[in-house]
Parts: sequence; structure tokens; C-alpha cells
Amino acid sequence: MRKVNRSSRPVKDSEDRRNKECHALTLRRSFLVNSACLLSSGCKRGATASGHVRLLQAGNPASMAYLPHTIAQSLHFYEAEGLRITTEVIPGGTRGAQALVGGSADVVIGFFDQPFRLALQGQDIQAFVNLNRYPGNAIISSGSSSDVVRSVKDLRRKKVGVSDLGSQNHFFLNWILSLNGLSPDDVTTVATGSHAAALAALQQSKLDAWSGFEPGVSQFQSRSPNARILADARTEAGVREIFGVSEYPGSVFYAKTGWLRRNPNAAKALARAISTSLKWIHERTADQIVEKVPPAYIGPDLALYRMVLSRSLSIFTDHGQMPSLSPEVVKKVLSVSLPSVRNSKVELTKTYTNEYISPV
Repeated sequence: MRKVNRSSRPVKDSEDRRNKECHALTLRRSFLVNSACLLSSGCKRGATASGHVRLLQAGNPASMAYLPHTIAQSLHFYEAEGLRITTEVIPGGTRGAQALVGGSADVVIGFFDQPFRLALQGQDIQAFVNLNRYPGNAIISSGSSSDVVRSVKDLRRKKVGVSDLGSQNHFFLNWILSLNGLSPDDVTTVATGSHAAALAALQQSKLDAWSGFEPGVSQFQSRSPNARILADARTEAGVREIFGVSEYPGSVFYAKTGWLRRNPNAAKALARAISTSLKWIHERTADQIVEKVPPAYIGPDLALYRMVLSRSLSIFTDHGQMPSLSPEVVKKVLSVSLPSVRNSKVELTKTYTNEYISPV
């Protein structure tokens, strides 16, 4: 969790004043935001008045889309930024968004669809760090239904699993259905919760297909070779085919705009930690990265996870910024599921900010 200041700004203050300021910061560690110390050499950049950020992770923490956050935790990049993070995991993006609106979290890590939807519905919320170039979604059929479900069009009157109703992979499913001449009402959508529950339901033929993420998709393919990939947003080619753009945001950090304005140093510290994590990931091999991933996230097949990770490295952005064309495309996708988004007149640029993120 903390990151050492890499570049100290020169100051004209006397040596005595610098020492006093650093000593005062040490005595009052709870007050990490200290403008004088930000200017003095050897002092860490501050975060919030207490250095404490209540971080909520929405969805499966083992999802490949969240890897930059996992690495930032494992390598203590948040700590290096002077942050004290309290992390809670909650199932589903919808619940994560509700928790933020309700005030039980400062920042949520979830998919961009949620803060975007809330912003267009009048909530004062913005995404401020983008982790992914591609969302990493895939829709996979169960092995037992592979003879019947050969394409998306064959999902009519079938059961399709999503992590949560109103989640990003639910919206993705609805968009894919629309591209294939179907509507959300043409399928039965089932909330499965965790990846493990979804894979078990597929294995037991309780689902005909699943709208999910890595490593769950490949884990199921390894068990059921007959399973078919019906839609794939894990690569640039797939993203272009599905969304018509080369980049489509996946997981992001988002917060209430008021919190961002009151805690700009904390927002910048979080952004720097993720920038450092993204840079670290892009400079390492899959083998080196796997060593820093908690075993519980890897699962029983290390070789399979390593292979999935190697194939997934291209999904991570190298800058953390939101592509300028993304909000317009996201609105088009969500409009299939949400009339409130379709009819919204809110400026799309208000759904995100790149103010707090800068490349490492």
C-alpha cells in the first residue's frame, strides 16, 4: 500500500525549516496531507487527513480484470503512497455502486458501466482510474448444450448465467443479444454470484451458457472441451468486432465527485499506485507476475492460470486514462438494457476524469 516519492521538488527553505516540517509530519502521522512537507525533500506525498481509504471491490477479486489492484496490494504500492487501505469485497457491481451511494465506501473498484450509469442518472460520481483496454468478457456455452447452442442466436429460450442482475456481464450479454437479433427477454438470465458457482452450474447443466471472465472461462474450457465461445471481448480483434472500437474500458476506480474534490491527494495516490502496478505488469513475464498472485486466485491448475495470464496481458492499459471515445460507445451498449441511459442528456465527459492519473 505506500509508494516512495520518486521526484522531490527543490525548495528554497532553509535546512532547519525542512527538518522541522518533516519532524512535525512524523509526530502527526495521521495528518498525511501537509502542503509544506509535499514541498520538502524526503517526505512522502500525503493522501487523506488520516491516510485511510475505504476501498470496496465489486465482484470476484480473482477476475483477471482486477489484476493491477491485486499486484498493487501484493507489492505494497498503496503503502508506498502513504495510504492505509481497508478493502472489502462485495459480490456484483450493482451492490458495489449501491454501497458507494449509501456512503459505506470511499472508492469502488468495479466496471465502468456502473459509475457511468449512475452519473447519467444524476449521481455525482466519476471514474478516475482505468485499468483495462478491453473488458475481458466472454460468453461460453455449457458442454452439454454445445450441440444445440452453436451461436448466440441459439440462446433463445435458454438459461444464461451472469454474476448479478444489472452487472456489467449482464449488460454485455444484452448487447451481444441485440447484435444477433435477440432481446434480453429472449433468454432467462440467472444470477450465479461467484465464478465457482457459475462453473458448477455449467458443469451440472443448470445453465446453457455463462457470461463471464477469465480465469473462469478457460478453467471451464479445460474441464469441458466441447464448450463453445459464443462472444469474445478478451482481445482487440474481439473488441473491434463487438464494440466497433479498439479500446473499451473494463474495471475502473470510481468515487463520488465530492470525495475526489475533498481528497485530491488520496485520488492521486491511488492513481499512482495503479500506474506503478500497470508499469510493473508490462515489464514482467507471466511467470514473474504469477509469483505475486495469491494462490486462492490461481486455483488448482497453476499451468492453466499461467497460460491465461500470458494471453491476458494485452487487456491492461499502460496509462490508466479513460479513452476519449469510450463513453459514447458505453452509452450505446447500456442503452440496450437501460432506458434511463438511453434518454439521458448528461454530458458524457462528466462520467469520468483523467485529472488524477498520469503515466508513470
